[in-house]
Amino acid sequence: MRFSIPEALTWLKTQGYEMAEPTYKKHWTEIQKIKDTKLLAIASRGLFEQHMERIENLELVLKLSWRNYHKLQAKDVYKAQKILDSIVLQQPILSQYYEATKFIIKEEYPELLKVFEATHENDPERIMKQFQKIDLEKRKKMKNEC
Repeated sequence: MRFSIPEALTWLKTQGYEMAEPTYKKHWTEIQKIKDTKLLAIASRGLFEQHMERIENLELVLKLSWRNYHKLQAKDVYKAQKILDSIVLQQPILSQYYEATKFIIKEEYPELLKVFEATHENDPERIMKQFQKIDLEKRKKMKNEC
């Protein structure tokens, strides 16, 4: 439940925090700015992690699908074909995630893209370490802005 400004000022007074309306509005505005910034930071961090988790899950599904296909290929052609069909259906989804990842990196982490393009790095562990370093610097910067 939200209080109106007079109700909020009355409640604050009962809690031992008496202030004038302009002071209340000034503090309210500052809190909203901080809240929005923190909410965006939490959302972007959580969304990126969720995005990466979905890619990993899809890649795992593909790996297991191929494993099952090779097991069934000689025994049950119909089931093997069904597995191939499911693999084909997963390809556009995975492609969309890869494209979205490129976009996120391009927009949010251009430094990482520069490192990747300059070194033609294909080592996922090294790329993730670089990403974490850049991400940590970015979070420190956001924290200082708050």
